[in-house]
Amino acid sequence: MRQVAEEAHATSTGIDAEILTYLSEWLGGLTSQSESVYVLSMSKDHNKLSQWKGFTTYGQGVCLSIDSVLLVKRMQAQGWTFQNCRYNLMSQLTWADAILSRIRREAATNYSGIEGEKKKIFDSVLQKCLPDLLQVAAIMKHRAFVDESEVRFISPMINISDSWVSYRTRPGRATRIPYVEFRLADDPENLSIDEVMVGPGPEQHLVKSSIVTSLKENSVRAPWRVSLSDIPYRELP
Repeated sequence: MRQVAEEAHATSTGIDAEILTYLSEWLGGLTSQSESVYVLSMSKDHNKLSQWKGFTTYGQGVCLSIDSVLLVKRMQAQGWTFQNCRYNLMSQLTWADAILSRIRREAATNYSGIEGEKKKIFDSVLQKCLPDLLQVAAIMKHRAFVDESEVRFISPMINISDSWVSYRTRPGRATRIPYVEFRLADDPENLSIDEVMVGPGPEQHLVKSSIVTSLKENSVRAPWRVSLSDIPYRELP
């Protein structure tokens, strides 16, 4: 977004140039914002070697496949949206430019010509456009990750002090990571999983047996199936 703003600034004048300068500075401090969006990340590809290697421990990975219609209904019920991640730079710049054009237009329209009110007007326009800015930011990924075929469910803006926000830590790290729950079902007995795929590993059939037992014990609604990845990936000794 800063790149687009700086390029547009080169040919802008007057109030338009001022909003672009202010926007670049504002984006630089965006990490301190108290409101953020949260994402639920999924992949359209359920059996890819790079995913098993990158996101699971060898011999312990599973892939849950959940009906997309069910997911969209749950998303809508909780006020979330969803988008495919964008890996292409030109596509990313096009989205950024569309949001930037709206900000510039609204700032120019709302500016009254009173010098002392300029910052107040700019802040008001940026706060109004912040949900769109964060939605766009949440789906931009570097092109090196294109193999992930990622789809993201994106929450509405949530304040860090909201009671919905909880924290988790990763083993061996001190950083606290904020998260919010995305409910896949109102009741555990209504949880519907189409398939559980057991990832590559030396004891796939034992893992499959334990998963079948767990699904039954937790009353996961049938029909479901448990399958084995056919990727011949083995960890070197």
